[in-house]
Amino acid sequence: MDQEVKRINNKEQLKQIIEKLFLNLPVHMKSDNEDIPVKVISYNDPLLEVEHSGSPSEVRNLQAVKGDSSLMLECNVESRNETVETLVPVNLHLTRQIRKMPRIDIPEKDKRVLWVTNLVTIKNFPDYFVSTNEKRDKLINAYKTELHKTFYKAEIVLRQTVRLDYRMRTLNTSKKSIFVPHMQQPEKIDPDRFVSFPEYSKLIRYDKIPESIIAEITVPLLYKNIFLYGFVRVISTEALELKDYETVERVSKELTRHLETYGAFPVNREKSPVTDINLSGVGCMHPHVPHIMKNFEPGENVIFDIHFPDDSIVPYTGILKNIKSGEKAHRLGIQFDMLENLQRESLETCIANLPVNQGTAPSVN
Repeated sequence: MDQEVKRINNKEQLKQIIEKLFLNLPVHMKSDNEDIPVKVISYNDPLLEVEHSGSPSEVRNLQAVKGDSSLMLECNVESRNETVETLVPVNLHLTRQIRKMPRIDIPEKDKRVLWVTNLVTIKNFPDYFVSTNEKRDKLINAYKTELHKTFYKAEIVLRQTVRLDYRMRTLNTSKKSIFVPHMQQPEKIDPDRFVSFPEYSKLIRYDKIPESIIAEITVPLLYKNIFLYGFVRVISTEALELKDYETVERVSKELTRHLETYGAFPVNREKSPVTDINLSGVGCMHPHVPHIMKNFEPGENVIFDIHFPDDSIVPYTGILKNIKSGEKAHRLGIQFDMLENLQRESLETCIANLPVNQGTAPSVN
């Protein structure tokens, strides 16, 4: 990937970008060489009010991501009151990724065995969770009742917005669960398996818990094991054991399976033949279905499955880069997010077994 960098300091442009993006996207920043989440409280031009757990500083560089663009908002600190700061935005640095890797065209015979399915936008998930669904809510209440039989307090939280709160951001960044057997015994936490105690300490500085609580378990709820859509959380006034964590983990997995059965997730049953592919992205022909296509816009984050010729099905996340309309279908160009090992290996195996069209060279870098 090459990069294109643009600097914006026009006051009206800054105002529009802050209102449209920084008030709605997940925001983070660097403090003491660590990446920490930032809660944007309000914006009253030209002042931006934020809350975070970072150390005092005279300047802040707030960061956000929209599609394939990274945004850094350079601000001066006007005032500070404990964890809340009033900032004055000065400059915006916009970095856009430009794909240079050529894609391999798929021969007609292979389009019959290489498909994209279940293509939905990430923003559809919060929309589903805030809508009324009696079956879903009844199911969640049943699982909460089961947890309350064993634990002092339990909650099941589904993602209501695209933005992540502190707890979800910690789970999403670490790719781990939270298991704190006892607040006064941090040495009992396995940092290779769970969120470390220093990271957890940062979390509870912002997301306060009652003083009587001495233990916590939080297990992420994952769609297709790659997209965080909520969590199951237990807190206790007594020490918790590994068997307690295993109970909550089991409940979380069962809940995810049942939510899918009850139609709690966005669904797209259309099959889209793959037209071209490489390690940076995929092109496919999506049937012209108006009620589905209305959700797709360039820059949207999406999640989808690729059905490979060996009959394996692998989920991916990515960014919808472009849409080109045809008579019966729309050609969608999707750029992959960072690939995990299984995702990359499946692509490499597929590409290695495709005949390469003349003038198009595959790349696996």
